[in-house]
Order: sequence, then C-alpha cells, then structure tokens
Amino acid sequence: MWFKAYLVNADTHKPDTSSCAVYVELINSKDSLIVRQKIRNKKGVYDGGILLDETTPEGIYTVRAYTNWMRNAGSDFFYKRQF
Repeated sequence: MWFKAYLVNADTHKPDTSSCAVYVELINSKDSLIVRQKIRNKKGVYDGGILLDETTPEGIYTVRAYTNWMRNAGSDFFYKRQF
C-alpha cells in the first residue's frame, strides 16, 4: 500500500514546515496496531508504503496518520481511512 502526505497550514493552505515527520499506522479491526512508520519530510512531501503480503489476514483495516504537533490537539484531528 503506497501513500503520500502533504502538510499545509489550514488558514493559508501553504506548506507547513513545523513538523519534520508524519507517523502512519495500520490498525486492524480489533483496534490493534499492526504497523507504525515514521516518515521524514522530502522537499515538502511525505511518502512511503506498507507491505501487505500474502500472510496479511483479510479484514477491515484503518490507516491513521498524524504528526506530533497534531497529537496536542487530540485524535479528532488525525487522518483516518478505513478499508
């Protein structure tokens, strides 16, 4: 699974340089953390991937992404997507 993240200031929509890393997590349907990756900034873009191989059980998973700065505001501000 490949992903790419851009951090922008919500007011100005300009790149936000306050965070040097984005944390991306894969969580299973039992709310257990499967993988956590720390992705570093590469010229304003954060990109990476999580390997889902043949041994990964079928089911509903959630991808969650956040910065340390976002953790201060609570998990309501995290990116979350279920698949």
